[in-house]
Amino acid sequence: MAWQARRDGRRVSEEIPSGAAPAGDAVPARTRIHVLGLALRHDFRRVVLEEVLRAHRGPWDVFSHALFAFALLGQPKPQGLQIMEEVLADAGDDVKVLHTLLHGLWLGD
Repeated sequence: MAWQARRDGRRVSEEIPSGAAPAGDAVPARTRIHVLGLALRHDFRRVVLEEVLRAHRGPWDVFSHALFAFALLGQPKPQGLQIMEEVLADAGDDVKVLHTLLHGLWLGD
């Protein structure tokens, strides 16, 4: 979605509501944060992504943590390395998580 929007001169991240899902709706909240996080990641808006994830009250999952690590690594902030280590301990061989972390390391370098 982010790449398609970029091609069309739009930003998906500006079109996704940032409000929290109703209490008890874990799947919609997680889906919203994943889609918004991916849009911000592919728009290279690392500071905004960090702010959004710091304000996000949950549910946290390994991919949400990977997006947070990406935001920190890509700025680069030293605490991103610590969070990356925590994410790696939980991620196993999840390719999406590993790619997100690698992307953050690449941008930070």
